[in-house]
Amino acid sequence: MRQLLFNILLLCVLNAVWGQPRIRNGQNAKLGQFPYQAMLLLNNHNLCGGSIIHKRWILTAAHCIKKTPNVDQYKIAIGGVKSNTKDSTKYTVEAIVKHEEFSDSFYDGLYDIALIRLKSDIRFNKYVSPIKLPTNNSNQYENDLAVLSGWGLTRNTPDRQYVPKVLQYVFMRIVEKRYCEMSYNYGIRESHICTSIDGGKSACSGDSGGPLVVGDTQVGIVAFADDYCARSRPVVYSRVSFYISWIKRQMTVYKDSLPY
Repeated sequence: MRQLLFNILLLCVLNAVWGQPRIRNGQNAKLGQFPYQAMLLLNNHNLCGGSIIHKRWILTAAHCIKKTPNVDQYKIAIGGVKSNTKDSTKYTVEAIVKHEEFSDSFYDGLYDIALIRLKSDIRFNKYVSPIKLPTNNSNQYENDLAVLSGWGLTRNTPDRQYVPKVLQYVFMRIVEKRYCEMSYNYGIRESHICTSIDGGKSACSGDSGGPLVVGDTQVGIVAFADDYCARSRPVVYSRVSFYISWIKRQMTVYKDSLPY
C-alpha cells in the first residue's frame, strides 16, 4: 500500500513538471471563436500568426518576413482552428509591406510591424471577420484583461518542440512598462506593451505576429518573449495604436481604408 501511494504521488509530480501546457497554459479555441485570426505560411509551413483587419489586409510582425521576401512563397490561412490548416481557406499574397525603420540585421524589438495585402478579397462569414483597430495613439491599457491567440509552440525545450493541434488562447493582464524594463535587456519603448505571466501563461515560438485583443479591439502584435517559453518574463508586443497612422498610410497607397 505504501508503495502504491508513493507511485501515485510520483505520477502526480511528473505530470506537474512534464505535463504539456497549451500556448503556455492556454485553452483550445472553437471554430469561429476568433474570426480575425490568421496564419502566415512560408512554403506551406506555419510561420507566424496574424490578424484580419480588412478584406484584403493582414497585420503581422515584421520579423516574420524575410529580408527580401518573395511573395509567391507566402500564403495566409484563415477560417479554421487546426494547425494543419485542413479546415482553413488559403489566400495568395499580392504585396508585403514592412515598416521602413525595422532592422533586418539587428533585432531590437522596434518597428516590428508588417502588412500583407492579398490578391483576392477575403470571404467574410460567421467564422471569418476583421478585428477593429484603435482609432488613435492611445496607451491607456495598463491592467486591462486581454486575450492572446495563436498556433505557437505549447512548449519549447532544447531537445523537443510541442506543436498544438488546434488554435490556443489565453487571457493575460497588460502590465506597466517598467515591469517589462526590469525583465529584458532590449529597450522597452513607448511603442511596446507587455502582458504578465501569471499562471504560467505565455507566448512561444510561432505566436509571433499574432493579435493581442482587449474587448473587440486589437491592441498588440506579438513581438518577443522568452526563448524557451519560460514563465518568468512578460510577453512584449508592438502597440498597435502607436502605428495606427502608419497602417492607414500604407493602405491608402492601394486606395484602401480600415472598415471601422
